[in-house]
Amino acid sequence: MIGGTNHSVDYSTVKADAAGVITVIRHVTATTETSDATDTIERQLLLTDVYAVIKNSDVISWTSHVEEKASSEETGYWSSSWSKTVSVKTDNGASKNWWASSSGPLLELADNDNNRLDILTMRDSSSANYTCAYGGVNYWQQFDFDVFLPDELCPVPASIHGAGISGGLSHVLDIDETILAAFGSFSPESVKWVRYFDRMGGGGVRSTTSFLVFHLGETDWRSTMAFSTRRFADNFEPTKSWKEEELLQVGGMGAYSCANVEDMLSDEESFPVAPGLVWDSHFWWPYQGMFWPPGVDEWTSNFGDGESLLCGSYVHGQNVSDRMISDEYAQANDYNVTMMTYFNFNFFGQDVNLTEAVANDDWTDPSGFILNNFPTGYHTPVTYDWQNSILMDPSDKEWQNWLVSQAREARSRIGEGRFMGLIVDEPHTGEFNYAHDDGISWCGKKCRSSMLGFFETSKLVRDAVDEGEGGGHLVSNQINTFRIDTLRHFDSVFSEKQSDGHVGHACALNSIGVLTMGGMPGTVWTSTSNNNITDRFMQQHLYMGVQPIAPVLGNDHAVLNGDTEIDKLYTDYAVMFEQTRGVRTYLDGIVGCTKENDNSICAANAFFGADRLIIVASGLLGVHGEGAGVESLNLTVAGVTSDSCLRLTTGSTEEKKIMVEVVNNSLTINLNSDERSFAFIVCTI
Repeated sequence: MIGGTNHSVDYSTVKADAAGVITVIRHVTATTETSDATDTIERQLLLTDVYAVIKNSDVISWTSHVEEKASSEETGYWSSSWSKTVSVKTDNGASKNWWASSSGPLLELADNDNNRLDILTMRDSSSANYTCAYGGVNYWQQFDFDVFLPDELCPVPASIHGAGISGGLSHVLDIDETILAAFGSFSPESVKWVRYFDRMGGGGVRSTTSFLVFHLGETDWRSTMAFSTRRFADNFEPTKSWKEEELLQVGGMGAYSCANVEDMLSDEESFPVAPGLVWDSHFWWPYQGMFWPPGVDEWTSNFGDGESLLCGSYVHGQNVSDRMISDEYAQANDYNVTMMTYFNFNFFGQDVNLTEAVANDDWTDPSGFILNNFPTGYHTPVTYDWQNSILMDPSDKEWQNWLVSQAREARSRIGEGRFMGLIVDEPHTGEFNYAHDDGISWCGKKCRSSMLGFFETSKLVRDAVDEGEGGGHLVSNQINTFRIDTLRHFDSVFSEKQSDGHVGHACALNSIGVLTMGGMPGTVWTSTSNNNITDRFMQQHLYMGVQPIAPVLGNDHAVLNGDTEIDKLYTDYAVMFEQTRGVRTYLDGIVGCTKENDNSICAANAFFGADRLIIVASGLLGVHGEGAGVESLNLTVAGVTSDSCLRLTTGSTEEKKIMVEVVNNSLTINLNSDERSFAFIVCTI
């Protein structure tokens, strides 16, 4: 399908060269959008598909090229609704199991703890069809929201069909290619991806690439993610590797706190578990984007709507200085936590009013400062956000230069050995600036995608943070985004859920679990809605290999300490979260779990640490979230052997040695689950 309508294929030509590359050429007539987006026109198009085996492997690169034929009289541009469909049938025509990278259903899961699904379970032929957006839902707000709202989010554009004992076929979009927007439709027999906003016509050729990966032997979703994480390692692996001691901190629980570290952590009786990573939310800066005011070393910190007032001895709006901030980061080092600095690519100012402002270079006047320093740096149409700041365009060169200078100031003023890096808030990659042209996007007229600017700015800020000796890291808040290519220049994830009400905590957690399968640590927000913090909540985090926020003083719109039931849950699972610091998902085999009481499948996952294999099994995460419970489990991990495994139990620090069986290079464990329908096992490897 091209242009969002059915097309007629005039004829097809199939050619194969000596290297086995197959080319399919199709002449297509399609009805498409014209340059002014108000009418349609019949176009003559040439669509060429090229299938090439990659280095004698079981992977085929599938590249489609589309161009307008010279015979067309229309020379304007048009946007694409450009689709690729893969259909899969087994030899006898019956569908086998299938899976796609998924957040789980949006509306059903929104802040409903009773429906925390096992999104890693393979779907079968009876599973319902569904739609999926690559990343967050922001793009779909450009359209009629009710029509385009997907059923689920796909943080990685990857799927597998026909999976079973004898193999399977994966389909993965080229993650390194610029994908402005993609919408997937999945069924037991096929996967279809449709791309939007790509500019077509104008005498140019537009191409997209995806990969068909053939797997032999017993196969499930791990085969697809193994290919994806290795083929596109620059997106999945930290750009800058964490030192072992750093990884143990950053891979632990998080905090987003406005409290001083001394107030937060000095009384060990006041909180159930300490965070390893603190995202600094003191809001030292006077307003968004002005993180380090020029020419001064002392100023008044931010104060306004939307700030936590439970910050201990720290008060928003007080006088602060470079020295005060640097000393706080030194204090964090003393408490063995990594404190990272707030940063944002997208917002500037407070109470901005460009209509009445006069351009000037006074940083205390954000409106005048914008007009003087970033006259083309804000979005058109003008968009306002938190504290009436203005939405900036990360593609603008003057704005990019400012962000780079602010990143360098953060490193310089906090100081060597204290500055650990930046956490970049709210990516805002789904907007288009209608005042500029990037030569790639088409919005019914020329426009510029924030996504492209985000990629550029991420690289520039990353380089500024990591200049010279030592250097720092870059961490991503994936709120409103949830797409793997936005992590290309980052080292880990510390993410809120979604400001859009359709996406709840469980969806965000599942998404971050998929995004961090390749090696990045991941932490997901724990909100102040404490009724969602249950055994199922804890088990889903451990099952996906993602850490929660720890309940401590000063957490801004996040869980606080002092709730007896919540604190006890954190204490009960604390030793298990300690074990999962800095692990990566096991992708080279099969992890199976069955309930011996009814022989049904239960949720099980496995992770590698430096010297250990961790197996997590839960009876509270069902395919439909039913939480049926477990009497006994049979666990199998193919491709791993060990003769030393320990069982950790919720609510206890006791380690119990268990019996394991090794057959055909597979580890098998039979055991009873605990009273919480849960099993957590650590094996030495």
